[in-house]
Amino acid sequence: MSHTLALLVALSSAQVGGAAVGPVLGEDAYQFCHDERYPLLLEERGFCPLVGERSDVCPALPKACAAAASDPDGSVARRLRARPWGSGDAEAPPEPPEPWLKLRLPEALSGLAMVVFFALVAAGAAIVGWLLWKVSRRKGDARDDADEPEPPAGQDAAELRDPQTRAMETDVGRLLSSAEAAAARGDYDRALAHAHAALLRRLEGEGLIELHPWRTNGDHVRALRGRAPLQAAVRDVCRDVERAQFGAAPATQALYRSVYTRVVPLATRALGAALLGLLLTAGGASCHGLPRAALREDTSPSGTRAIGQLLSASGVENRRRTRPLSALGDDVATLVLLRGAAIEPGTWEKIFAWVRRGGVLVAAGVEVPPEWTSARRFVGAGEPPRVRVFPPAHAVLGIDRDKDVAVPTQAALRIEAPAAPHAAAEDDEEIGALPLLQRARGPGAGDGAGSTYAVYESMGDGAAVIFADGALFTNIALTAGDNGAFLVDLLASFERPVELCDRWTGAGASTPIDSLREAHLTPVLLQLFALAALLLLWKGRAFGALRDPPAQARRAFVDHVRALGHCYGTARAAAHVSGLYAGWALDRLRERVQRRPGAGILPLAEAIAVRTGRPEREIVEVLVEAQGAREPAGPPSTRASRAARAVETAHHLDLMRRLDRTLAMLGSGRGRARGRAPVHTRRAPEPGGAAPPPLSGARAQQDNGSE
Repeated sequence: MSHTLALLVALSSAQVGGAAVGPVLGEDAYQFCHDERYPLLLEERGFCPLVGERSDVCPALPKACAAAASDPDGSVARRLRARPWGSGDAEAPPEPPEPWLKLRLPEALSGLAMVVFFALVAAGAAIVGWLLWKVSRRKGDARDDADEPEPPAGQDAAELRDPQTRAMETDVGRLLSSAEAAAARGDYDRALAHAHAALLRRLEGEGLIELHPWRTNGDHVRALRGRAPLQAAVRDVCRDVERAQFGAAPATQALYRSVYTRVVPLATRALGAALLGLLLTAGGASCHGLPRAALREDTSPSGTRAIGQLLSASGVENRRRTRPLSALGDDVATLVLLRGAAIEPGTWEKIFAWVRRGGVLVAAGVEVPPEWTSARRFVGAGEPPRVRVFPPAHAVLGIDRDKDVAVPTQAALRIEAPAAPHAAAEDDEEIGALPLLQRARGPGAGDGAGSTYAVYESMGDGAAVIFADGALFTNIALTAGDNGAFLVDLLASFERPVELCDRWTGAGASTPIDSLREAHLTPVLLQLFALAALLLLWKGRAFGALRDPPAQARRAFVDHVRALGHCYGTARAAAHVSGLYAGWALDRLRERVQRRPGAGILPLAEAIAVRTGRPEREIVEVLVEAQGAREPAGPPSTRASRAARAVETAHHLDLMRRLDRTLAMLGSGRGRARGRAPVHTRRAPEPGGAAPPPLSGARAQQDNGSE
């Protein structure tokens, strides 16, 4: 029953296989079926008489055979076919130089290399996951739960913010960790500042903005004008941060969490892009196709690519084997060894042990050692090209004995041990060795049998089919007779899947170390390991004395004023700044010395003179000039020279200094009542007098710009 089923399957596959030869060879890759001047080698020309003057499956081959008569020794064909760079008569390009450094690693590292490779992959994935968790986690860091020390007495908070007196943190990851630590302590002002700084540092690192002390959040948002989604996200974050830093609403946990959840994706988006680039690079570096020359060679008349395509088109599951034969396992049912397959002597023992366990070996074009088979190869003389299926083999394998199989070679086999008689299908006894294909002596199959071309030999639970050579398993062999249908019929009678082994089997590296060595990347890998060791040493051991990060207080409004003052200085708006400061100073003077609003200059000057002891005339001059600076003036009709602008700027600065001195003589205002120390900019207190009050940021920046 099983033989009947196998026979039906083989017959149906053979019919499909014979019809599938034409579509397979009709592909453009098989140039010998499309190019009438295709150069045929001497061993390929043997199929020309078998093809005839007309071929339905390979139309251009008969004319290519006729054109080969002009090259009787095949020298021109060898020269044209041996050049992967073209078909001209120019000299070949020079061979690449030998590598200057060759590293030989012991073979014992192969297994260790696999362990190390996958261990590194797992460690890298764990490190990336840990970094992402550390960035996105919302718990406070227990190591940073200590309160920061208060600023020393007499030291202003602006000095702590001065970049010249403290080390500024620029690492995005550490800034985010500091933000979480500050939030865990309940210091949401500092947590917002760290989160905001992390966002700005990330944008600076990507080259999107430039950080300077005088730049405001508005400047940073405008710098992102070409990136609308990013600009909108940064604008929302900066707006919420400024409301807490400069507005009346305090920083709360809800506000911090809202800002932090929006900052983390923006501050860590470069990491995801880098990881994606790394994965794409690794995938591109690890995926390689066959070289173009190798692909062209496999689709040549002597190639074997069409065999696998024919089997697939006929419904026979097959695949090309790339792993070495030393790793042959029970997952393979049928193994076909084609011409060019490199097999080491020690591998034959593993192959035939696999055969005895139930595998099927088809050897076509490889020399099987005599100790493993009873078939002996020899080269005959005058052997006919037509071969027929031996009747006992037809009964055992269920192959159609009427197939017209033709090979032009003279290779043959002889069986040294006598063939065992055919066993019944119900018996489990070994069949032994018997001919599978025999050459026909006469014009008919019954006129006598010649030499044997293929042998079927039973071995344990499996079997082996030995061919005298690999001519039948070539692309051009499919154009002659029923060769394609016979191959499909033969391989369909065995269990699936069928694995085809050729010159590329085992040619690839079996371990990552072998891949790196073949790619000459071993020195690069060693350098990367050294770099990783230095990185671990740097992260694990401190290169200097460990110090706590300096305390950072909440940013004051004066930072914003200083940035605004820098803008005024760039615009040369000395008159505008002087008018603003004069109006502010006059309002403060009236608040401190007068109870009646709306009084004139003279009563105000008289009250100031009484309080300060200064001459009333001097005070009147200052107030009159301040009143004049407060009133806006039209733009000049002509552009003033640089010297004139310098004199005008000096006059405005002198007025601001005199107003500042007058305010200082009247005593402290609201700022001193709250206990805030004045901020001095660019001048010391006058000898014997009180310290001047703080200048506004606009005046200070204008003073700096003028000098």
